[in-house]
Amino acid sequence: MTPCHARWRRRGNGSAGWLGVLLLGALLAATTGALAAPPTKPKAKTETKPSGFAAVLQQTMEGHQFARASGPDQAAAAAMFDQLVAGNFGVSPIASARDLTELDGVVSKVCPKAKRPSEAVRDETPFLLTGKFDAKTAPPGATIAVSAPAFVTLDLPTGRFLIYTMTLTGAKIAPAPIVETRAINLADCRTSGDALSLVDGTTTDATITGQGLVAIGGEPVWVFTARIDQQVAVILQPLDRVLKNYQVNDGWKFLSTK
Repeated sequence: MTPCHARWRRRGNGSAGWLGVLLLGALLAATTGALAAPPTKPKAKTETKPSGFAAVLQQTMEGHQFARASGPDQAAAAAMFDQLVAGNFGVSPIASARDLTELDGVVSKVCPKAKRPSEAVRDETPFLLTGKFDAKTAPPGATIAVSAPAFVTLDLPTGRFLIYTMTLTGAKIAPAPIVETRAINLADCRTSGDALSLVDGTTTDATITGQGLVAIGGEPVWVFTARIDQQVAVILQPLDRVLKNYQVNDGWKFLSTK
């Protein structure tokens, strides 16, 4: 079993850091009459500390060196991870939707012909409940519950994307609820990539410590971090991979070497 994944994965493409905010301030010396006030000591520069997944990603990366785990697309994976290490990335917040119906409406508004999130869940349910890729029906009485729907529109150098995420509970193929993320390229309303992971805190052969949407070098990527005994891991799932023909399998994995 590969780190951070249960022994399952979706078939095919389905068609996942932080930018420091630099606060610049200037102090103006006040004068009264002909006498200048004593010089004022410049205030210490205030650093904005990352929070949420940005903080988790920073803590995971700091003080570690990483090696690429085996897998396809070695060159593309290494190049993207180098950008992450160099700080050429930003963590994007995702707005919550009230429910799956609202999320359907968000997708339908911008891409009427695109598959709605509820349709995606319906189509996946037989597989999620049986583990069989060719399953057409779900076992009687079994259902998949959807929670935490959220979405964001990103304008990036590689294109404009609507990205949504939701948590699927009740799947028999995983030991914990599944976090599913999909990206729709708004230029042609096609799904450009997707990602599957397990909810934070899940332990299989590793413990997932965090996950979020990250723009790396201008590309949308679902990133999650994990702890494996004394090692940490960073896993990349590009969400703009269809046209680039990225082969990611269960993600591009990078494990700390020290």
